[in-house]
Amino acid sequence: MQYHRLELVLSAFLLLTFAKAAPVAADPYTTCLGEVANADLEAKTAYQRGLRDLIVDRKPEFAELADINRDLQVLLARMRFERLNYLLTTAPERVDGKNGLSRFRNFNWTQEDLERLTATSAGYQEQSERLELLKSQNQGHPGWPEMRSFVRNGMSEGGAFAQITADFIEQTAAIEARLAGCQEN
Repeated sequence: MQYHRLELVLSAFLLLTFAKAAPVAADPYTTCLGEVANADLEAKTAYQRGLRDLIVDRKPEFAELADINRDLQVLLARMRFERLNYLLTTAPERVDGKNGLSRFRNFNWTQEDLERLTATSAGYQEQSERLELLKSQNQGHPGWPEMRSFVRNGMSEGGAFAQITADFIEQTAAIEARLAGCQEN
């Protein structure tokens, strides 16, 4: 009898421990939030690609650094998407899709979440390693201060930069509306 009680306690412990990390079945609302997250990632990626192309068009000497910076920014967006997707799969109640895009993007992420995601996703671990490499390449590049100054001062006025930014703002507004539509599901 004592053996069965221990077995029952151990089974309950394991169930409670691993059930917390198990994926949650997606309902229409959670599915909609996932679609919004994907659209947000696509918009951010398109913006970074456009920005890179504009920099290289105006200052070809920045091509290598512009590629590194684009890759860094896209990777940061992709990693945030992976974290959001993880929460939508494991704890969708922690994702706020009812109070605007800013709240949706800025979810509560814990060290425990990071450890679990890293343990269950070799791809996320690889992204983390690549992130450190890209940060080092970007920040340590001898042309970084000059390119940053060019982007801030030489590109910020009108023209193609304004159009790329306006397109991103328009896409963001459409994503915000899409997010609001998720509440109807």
